Amino acid sequence: MAFSRASFINGLLALQICVVLMVGSLDSTTSFGPVTWTKPTPPTPPPPPMPPKHQIAVEGVVLCNSCNFRKMDPIPEAVVRLQCHTRRHPTVVEGKTDKNGYFFIQPPKEVTTFSADRCKVFLISSPWAYCKLPTDLNGGVSGASLSFRTKLSGPYPLALYSVGPLAFASNKTSCPH
Repeated sequence: MAFSRASFINGLLALQICVVLMVGSLDSTTSFGPVTWTKPTPPTPPPPPMPPKHQIAVEGVVLCNSCNFRKMDPIPEAVVRLQCHTRRHPTVVEGKTDKNGYFFIQPPKEVTTFSADRCKVFLISSPWAYCKLPTDLNGGVSGASLSFRTKLSGPYPLALYSVGPLAFASNKTSCPH
């Protein structure tokens, strides 16, 4: 099988065109010298998914920043208020802490995961005479924003949100010297 000079030249031209097209498709950072590759950065994980529309519950802890400011004790029977500013159903629900300073508030069914971002928790009162000044620790005075924690399963699933810890402080005049 004999090749003519014209077919040989046409073959070389076709090869040059292919090389030019391949080089043109490479990006500007590629070189024909020693190739260096950088490890791609891993993508940032997506935020936790927002639960589908469910009723919500809110939990938290109320503490006393005691006179020595070294120890924070849980306050039993402290009162907190959950306020939700929704257009159709503005809601105010108060709750009390248990012996461990823990509270759990479940607002009416109209307050759902879709409106949880318009809810805040406020410190209202402390039963302890020496620890009655509400502090703005984690928003106890200005309003603590809710953070999605988990979904509680059961016959009536709930989306559990948390705040805090929230704290009352001692009045310096009521502290023992």
